[in-house]
Amino acid sequence: MATLDAGVGGMTLPLLNAALLERWGGSTGGLALAAIAVGVIVPLAVWVIKDAPESMGLRPDGETGPVEEEQPESVFDGPGPWTVASAMRTPTFWALAISFHLVMISQSGLLLHQVLFLQPELGFIGAVAIVAITAMTGTLSRIGFALLGDRWPLKRVAAWIFVLQASGLLLSAFGGTSWSLILGSAIFGASMSIVVILQPVLTAECFGQRSFGRIYGPISLGIRIGSAVGPFALGVISVSAGSYQPALVLIAAVLLVATVAIRWATPSRQTYHRTTGVGCQHERVKFLRGENRLMACRLGC
Repeated sequence: MATLDAGVGGMTLPLLNAALLERWGGSTGGLALAAIAVGVIVPLAVWVIKDAPESMGLRPDGETGPVEEEQPESVFDGPGPWTVASAMRTPTFWALAISFHLVMISQSGLLLHQVLFLQPELGFIGAVAIVAITAMTGTLSRIGFALLGDRWPLKRVAAWIFVLQASGLLLSAFGGTSWSLILGSAIFGASMSIVVILQPVLTAECFGQRSFGRIYGPISLGIRIGSAVGPFALGVISVSAGSYQPALVLIAAVLLVATVAIRWATPSRQTYHRTTGVGCQHERVKFLRGENRLMACRLGC
């Protein structure tokens, strides 16, 4: 739910930016947008954003008593059982890294080229309006996932979302009408936002909260590389082919490859010893139904 601000920005800022560009051109419109951004962000950063609820005298919901400066150590503190090297020896790591890398090629590629792709059919303002609709469906899908996402296995949800995103791309590529472009973009937006949420959540489910930061680092690197490759690849293919259609078909095929790869993203149980050297524990991660959050469950062995 905390990521809804990105969707709200995606619904409003493209239209504002387009209006500024239409009225004053690129240079002046860009400066005006920068001034608006600074005027909003700086006051929020200085006077509104806080480091932690404790700095405001608040405690987690349900807890009472005075605020302590040092909280007791939680089960998530300290190093987890997985190292990067041990994780990279598992199929799960590569299933996550490859599938998320491929998906980001699709997402970043279309997002950067979306206005250029839609403009011949819908015009500049119409294309920007579809970008806003894409963000709107993404915002609605975030809310839906927060409410219902823990009802099914996350790996299965990811596969469905990858297929849904591919179908949106293919509809945009072959629909041939304004309505097919609108519907295809809406489907793409709905799937796009859930993919962004699934990336850290699936990683935490597969490797545990205590190892999450360490393992998500290299996976995130693959995600960022995919985000950089996507726009460039889509541009090269569309220029070479003289149309966006072959490029959209290709990245839809890439999404289907990601759908197959994610099958190997299986939560792992790895034993590790306590610092006392006595006994061992399994750590796994599960969703708590109705609370929409991850929590580590430590099971004695």
